[in-house]
Formats: sequence, C-alpha cells, structure tokens
Amino acid sequence: MTKRLLHKTLRYYVFYSLVILVVAAVLFFYLARMVYRSDADRELSVLREEFVRLTIPGLEQGEIAAWNSYNRDMKIKGNSKGFERDTLYYHSYYNCLSEKYERYRVLNSPVRIGDRDYIFSAKINVIGSDELIMGIVGVFTIVMALLLVGLLFITGRLSLTLWKPFYTTLNQIERFEIDKMQAPELAITGIAEFDRLNQAITKLIAKNTLIYASHGEFVENASHELQTPLAIFKAMLQTLVQRPDITPGQFELLENINIAASRLSKINKNLLLLSKLESTQFDAMETLSVNALVVRHLPFFIEQASALDIDIQYGSEAPISVLANPVLLEIAINNLLLNAVRHNRVNGSIAVTIGERFIRISNTGATDALDGQRLFERFSKANTSASGSGLGLSIVKRITVLNQWKITYYFSGSLHFFQLEL
Repeated sequence: MTKRLLHKTLRYYVFYSLVILVVAAVLFFYLARMVYRSDADRELSVLREEFVRLTIPGLEQGEIAAWNSYNRDMKIKGNSKGFERDTLYYHSYYNCLSEKYERYRVLNSPVRIGDRDYIFSAKINVIGSDELIMGIVGVFTIVMALLLVGLLFITGRLSLTLWKPFYTTLNQIERFEIDKMQAPELAITGIAEFDRLNQAITKLIAKNTLIYASHGEFVENASHELQTPLAIFKAMLQTLVQRPDITPGQFELLENINIAASRLSKINKNLLLLSKLESTQFDAMETLSVNALVVRHLPFFIEQASALDIDIQYGSEAPISVLANPVLLEIAINNLLLNAVRHNRVNGSIAVTIGERFIRISNTGATDALDGQRLFERFSKANTSASGSGLGLSIVKRITVLNQWKITYYFSGSLHFFQLEL
C-alpha cells in the first residue's frame, strides 16, 4: 500500500513527538520529586539544628515526655539500637482527622541529652508536595501536548501549501496525452526546486511531442510512398502470371509472391490508418445505428466463414445508436468480425450479440485463453502462422480510445469473447 510523502513524514514527526513527550514528562516528574525531596531534607536538617542548639541546652531528661506531648511532628526516642548517624526515609502514618494514611519524609538523628543517647525524630508531610508535583507534571504534559499538536498541525498545513505546486504539476502531467499535441502549462511557483522540475518537464514534453509528431509524419509519408511501388509490383506480377511461357513451378512461386505482396499492401494500409487515427483526422461524427451496420456487413463474413464451415449466429437484444465517425465504427466492427473468422477453426462457430450499449462477438478457436495484456498491441499475434498483419485489434483499440469506448477480452467455456462497450 502506497503512502503519500506528507503522511509518511508526519508519521515520523508524530512518533518522535510522542517519544519526546513521554520522556520529558517522566524526567520532569522525577526531577520535581528530587527537588522537593531535597527541600524537605533541608528543612528537616534545619529542625535538627534548631533542636540541638536551642532545645537541648535547656532540656532535662525528665522533661522529654512532656516535650514529646507538645510536639506533633518531632519526637525524642530512646537510642536502644545504637544509631550513630542521620537517617532519612519515607514512611506512611495514619491521620485521625482525614482518616487515611499520609506519606511523610522522616529524619532520625542521634543526639545526647545529659548523659544518655537519644534519637531525635522529625517528619514532614509530603502529600501536599506530591499532589503539587503531579499537578505541575499534568500541566506540563498538557502544555507539551498542545505544543506538539499545534506544531504537527502547522507542519501539515505548511507542507500542504509548500507541496501544492508539486501536486498541481502532477495532475497536469496525469491529464496530458501526447497525441492531443497540447502541452500542459506549468506555472512559475517561486520555489527553486519546483520551478526547476517544471522547466525540465516542459522541455521533456516538448521534445517528446516533437518526436511523436515526426514519427507519425514519417509513418504516414512512408505508407503513402510505398503505395505506388506496391501497386506497380502487384501489376507486374499479374502480367507475369498471364504469360503463356510460365511453367507450373514458376506459377506457384509467383502466386506465393503475390500473396506476400497483398499482405504487405494490407500492412501498409493499416499503418497509414493508424497514423491517421493518431493524428485525429476522423472528426466527422454522425448518429449511427449499430444494428443496421452489423446486419449490412454480416453477409460478407458469413460467405468468408462458409469456406471453413463456420456457423455465424446473430442476435439483437436492443437497438443501439451511437454518435461516431461512420468509417471508424465500420472499421472497428469489421476488424472484430474478421478476427473471429481468421482465428477460428474448421466447423467452428461465431456468435454476434448486440445488447444495451455493447456489441459482443464470441468465437471458437484456440483451446487456451490469449494474453490479454499483449492482445491489442501492434503486430501482436496469438497464432504466428495466421495470415493477418497483427494490426487489426490494435486499430480497434485505438478507435475505442479516440471515442472513449471500451474493448475487453475474456475466455469462458472454450470461447473467446470480445466485447465493445459503446
């Protein structure tokens, strides 16, 4: 599945932005916690220093119980475990007022009162700081998310604006048809890369249009020039065949040469027709009855098919009228019928069916399906031994393109089907 360049670029932007957002939020959370913990530890250290300097000098051992009762967040405990250095840690205590456990930062520090060792314990409620940290992280995340979404939106809109000249050029190239001889007009965008691209495309189209026109002119001129020598050649062959001193072997050889010359003349006429089709020299349009055209030409093909005992059946489901050039429509239908006769077999069959907006011709012949991709190419022949020029279906295809019709081929039930949709 192909993706547009803009979508592919934005996908990387989104992935990178999400990674940055998550990493930044996590780092900010832990950094804020570290800052608040450091602040709490510093405050606890200040409380210890105040206790050592201001309280211990005037505190007797007998007054410790009373002192503890007056201080909620500071206590003096017996040093039964032999604490020798300060200890900082987190601990949860039950709050009777809020009826829930709350998180505290606790300092246990060894002190000496009188002649005995005690532990000075101080705690600070950090639940407020945790809530503040989460609030700050939430606000930070929202701001970052809005910033990234806005950045992606601006990038997307800006990219669409920047790439608009490219898509304009692409649309014009897709609509360009070299046989129409009308080059697309690529405007100056003001962007160096796109202007350079448009200039290169304009030069390329102009060069190829000139080559295409020269090619068509060459084929047409060559076909015209070949007509006279071919006519003279065939006339001289006829004269030779009629000479009384021709032996049977010479007659057979001359007859084969005459057949080859006739085939060469057909190829030359078809090439000339293709050249005219590509230069759109058939502009006269009329409203024509397809049914009447088929009925008028069918007796000729019935006579051609009788030599191989090929049965031709005709059926009309609905009358069809189409606006087309009479010569081109006649050529298209005749070539399809001729193809059905030429590539058939002895005791075969052909069915011609006219329905609503289509004419379908089916015939027996090869036991396998043909290559539908190459079938309508020039000089493409399913049977190399056939006497055709290999241009008949190519001419049909060109006529359908000019008239915006559709020609399709399919194989079903040992029959080859050609359907011309008008």
